[in-house]
Parts: sequence; structure tokens; C-alpha cells
Amino acid sequence: MAEADRIPRVLVVDDEPNIRELVQVALKFHGCTVSTAANGSEAIRQAETTTPDLIVLDVMLPDIDGFEVCRRLRAAGNEVPVIFLTARDTSSDTVTGLAIGGDDYVTKPFSVEALVARVRAVLRRASRAAQPGRYADQDDILRAGDLELDESRWTVHRAGTPVELSKTEFQLLAYLMRHQGRVRRRLQPEAPRTCRRAPRSSGQADLAAGARLGTGRTEARPARAWRTGTRIRRGFA
Repeated sequence: MAEADRIPRVLVVDDEPNIRELVQVALKFHGCTVSTAANGSEAIRQAETTTPDLIVLDVMLPDIDGFEVCRRLRAAGNEVPVIFLTARDTSSDTVTGLAIGGDDYVTKPFSVEALVARVRAVLRRASRAAQPGRYADQDDILRAGDLELDESRWTVHRAGTPVELSKTEFQLLAYLMRHQGRVRRRLQPEAPRTCRRAPRSSGQADLAAGARLGTGRTEARPARAWRTGTRIRRGFA
């Protein structure tokens, strides 16, 4: 089977059975083979034995949190793409997730179609990264004013001039550009399994990233609630 025709393998890790089932059904409907895990230890074991193409990874797990799972995978040389899925909606958590090697960050409550779109985008980028000779697709290029970011080639230009960024800076900028124009709530870091609103923090990382975009609005509105009746085309081509 050709690489482009291969069915993507996705590992969904969440300790809540209803979320595991919801994401599993949605991704299977859109052409993925899906396995699941309910804790961090099982996630690490399956990542090593089943070699998934992508992991949808909850942060707040009962044994090892999702950030630590990602750290251990990266330390072992496993570069499988990771999309964090969590109710912890703080700017510091977003930066942490991207800094340790995550590829995207989705907050709960989430819409199924948005998560599927993120999975499709990350799988597409990973596939093209493995085939560097291919040209970039316009879907991989993000634009904000005179700023242009190419996710397939990992390049950034502003007014036609190349901008040098570290991996973490690139991923954070891509995250902000995908959510441009939205207001993002800022919360103080909270204990696992809580999601209480707290006073605003200084948000220096958000302000710095916002300055790169030429806008002071770097927050995103809360995602919509889960929807299972959404119509999206099948497949990941």
C-alpha cells in the first residue's frame, strides 16, 4: 500500500470513557484506525508497541499526566505527533505543552469537527515532513497581515523577510495564528481536575507572541461543546 493510501493510526488517551468513545467514533468515521488508553502508563506502552501516527493525549490523567507522558516519549526518541486535550485552559499550560514537543492543544469542551480538523492537519504535516521533496500545500500556510508561516516547510516570513524562530517559538506562533482574532481566557495554573477562574497573570509569553503578530489579542474564545451530528467529508486525503 502506498504511503498516501495508508490508514492513519491514532491513539486516544483519556481517563473519561465518554470522551474516549466520542473521539474514537469520530476518528473512525473519518478513516482512522483508533486504539485507546485510560492512563499514562498504558499510553506509553501502546506508543511503543503499536507505533501510532498521532496521539490525542489528555493532560489530566490519573497516574502520569499527559505532559510527563510526552516528555518520556521524546526522551526515548519517539517523535510521534501529539495533540493535547485538556480542560486546563491557561496560557502557561499551552506554552508548556508546545515547549515539550506537543503539536497542538485543544481545550475542553471541544467540538468534534474542530478536533478532527486538527488531527487531519497534524497528520498531513507529519506526512509531508517525511517527504521533504514535496511542495507545500496552501492549506499549510498561515497568514496574518504581512506575516506568513509555512507549517510544512517550518519557515516564517514577515513582509517577505525570513524570521528565525526556535521550535517552541514556531509552534507557539502557529498556535496563535490558527486562533487569531479570538479572545483567550487567562487562568492561573490550577490543581488537576479543577477549572476555577482565577485573577489574570502577567501573560508575558502571550504579549510577546502577540507583538510578533502585530496585535494585542492573543486569547481564544472557549471552544464549542461537543457535537456528534456534524457532517464532515470522510477521509484524510
